[in-house]
Amino acid sequence: MKRLTQLLALVSLLLLTACPPPDGGNDLGRRVEMFSAHVRWGKFDLAAGYILPMKRAAFEDSQLEKAKTRRCTGYEVIRVALTGPKTATAQVHFGWTNRASTIVRAVTVKQTWKRVGDVWMLIEWDPEDGL
Repeated sequence: MKRLTQLLALVSLLLLTACPPPDGGNDLGRRVEMFSAHVRWGKFDLAAGYILPMKRAAFEDSQLEKAKTRRCTGYEVIRVALTGPKTATAQVHFGWTNRASTIVRAVTVKQTWKRVGDVWMLIEWDPEDGL
């Protein structure tokens, strides 16, 4: 019985050490994916949390205005690449339709990310009207 308890304790310890720590904002690929998912599903308040604070309100207002006439149909993260120790770019392909038609349009957005402290933040996107 004592042997079984020791074995279970060892297995539990191994499982705990194998689990990755929760994302504290330092996983760039995950942040690009989550930001894009929030935009896709119209959760602009959550997407704004990935943007530098001084640009959040303008982003959210702009997206809410655009959502009146168009709807995002999907996205695909094409590429995420470090451009320096604290800078990176991402290319994300967004599909969208005008609410008055069924034609699907597409735009590829270049995102520029910067590491602020331990967190990757979106600082710029081009074209801005692509989101």
